[in-house]
Amino acid sequence: MADLTVDSVRIIHEPCTIRLVGKGRKARIVPLVREQVSILREYMGENRLNDGSKASEPLFCNNRHEKLTREGVSHILKIYAEMARKESPELIPKKFSCHLLRHSRAMHLLQAGVNPVYIRYPNKNIILTVKMNTNNILHQKK
Repeated sequence: MADLTVDSVRIIHEPCTIRLVGKGRKARIVPLVREQVSILREYMGENRLNDGSKASEPLFCNNRHEKLTREGVSHILKIYAEMARKESPELIPKKFSCHLLRHSRAMHLLQAGVNPVYIRYPNKNIILTVKMNTNNILHQKK
């Protein structure tokens, strides 16, 4: 998310996608759902990012209009996690991170019935955990 540029987002024509570059500079094209597209269109309009001359500019900036760093993303996440914890302390764990969100998303996809083959795991260390949780989910559905 920290490395996204305006031209990483394709929201004019269907299917709407975002291009993410991961480890080893490997690019992945990820489909966006309507709600995400709506939010991105509004955000890009408010920040005047729809101009073609801004294609290489960062999609998300800090308060100094510089590229948002990974530390900046973590800082913002912690602020919102603290706000959410005040509303529902039982739902937000004490230790909250981007990694936890990625892991939770993988688990939600599994619970929704997505074949594990199509899920990109945050790292290889959680594959065993995901397999164990998959077995638990399958037992719950019986």
